[in-house]
Amino acid sequence: MEQSKRIDFIDLAKGFCIILVVLTHVNTYFNIEYPLKDVLASFRMPLYFILSGIFFKTYGGFGGFLKRKVNNLLIPFFFFYLTLSFALPNFLYLCGYSVRNIDSLGLKSLFNFVFLDQFSNSPIWFLLCLFWTNIMCYIILTIRGGLLKNVILSILLGVSGYVLGRNEMQIYMWLDSALTAMPFFCFGYILKKYTNVLYPNKWDRYLLLFAFLCFCFVYFFAVHISFVGNRFPSNSILNLYACGIVGTLFVLFLSKYLKKIPLISYWGRYSIIILCIHNPVIQVVVPLVNKLHLNGFCSLMITLLIVMLLFLIIIPIMKKFFPYVTAQKNLIPIA
Repeated sequence: MEQSKRIDFIDLAKGFCIILVVLTHVNTYFNIEYPLKDVLASFRMPLYFILSGIFFKTYGGFGGFLKRKVNNLLIPFFFFYLTLSFALPNFLYLCGYSVRNIDSLGLKSLFNFVFLDQFSNSPIWFLLCLFWTNIMCYIILTIRGGLLKNVILSILLGVSGYVLGRNEMQIYMWLDSALTAMPFFCFGYILKKYTNVLYPNKWDRYLLLFAFLCFCFVYFFAVHISFVGNRFPSNSILNLYACGIVGTLFVLFLSKYLKKIPLISYWGRYSIIILCIHNPVIQVVVPLVNKLHLNGFCSLMITLLIVMLLFLIIIPIMKKFFPYVTAQKNLIPIA
């Protein structure tokens, strides 16, 4: 959004979201059952999809729309795939360093990427998945009809993606995950278009109460989900969508009440940079933290803190030297 149109508490919500994403990927090195792990996981990715749907626009035509999505999603995806998932691992391997994910080595890594959805800088899968959800939402909105039509079509697409996942039927390039995410993405669009929840209103006096009630709901009904693999527990479709939506409302209500927390809001504003780069940063920080010989939970939290603080240095560098591949400037001109 343009500077004059930014909604501060949305940046705060995005900040909470990216912290949860980084926390999850840091924990792949420690495998700690930290408090509320499944609760937070139940709305971590739905929160990202809903926040993206909130600011969905058609931009007056498919040409302008597509250029913006290529600039903001596909260019960052392919740049950070080619640099951090292909070039860097192969370079380090040739220099004699061990590489955690051998699927990123050699030309076979291109096959693994296209047909197996496997590559080392895995968090950027979300950018490609989000590109598909944007395209599908655009198609839905071109079909005549109102709110009910949007809801029905998004639910049908979501159920089809869920069924594919439950039957272990994969569509390459995370199209299956994009299908499952469509109700969340369209919910964000509907939330912005048909309600005033994003703006000051008479119900704001109850924000903390609403946030508490939403958290209680998610606490009791959360199920562990995996959007990247489009894998979900059996008979969990209602929990999946209910907890994803209610959990997101919890974060939105809490963020709207708090309005702005400078550091977290800053991370939220530039969350795409953190999303694209945090995985290799984690790989550098974890061995250093392990030398402290702390218990697992302390190591997890210290690693998370160091990684996030490093982005106070990384973000300005990326903004200055790589604005066209981090969605800060348009590589493809838009009239």
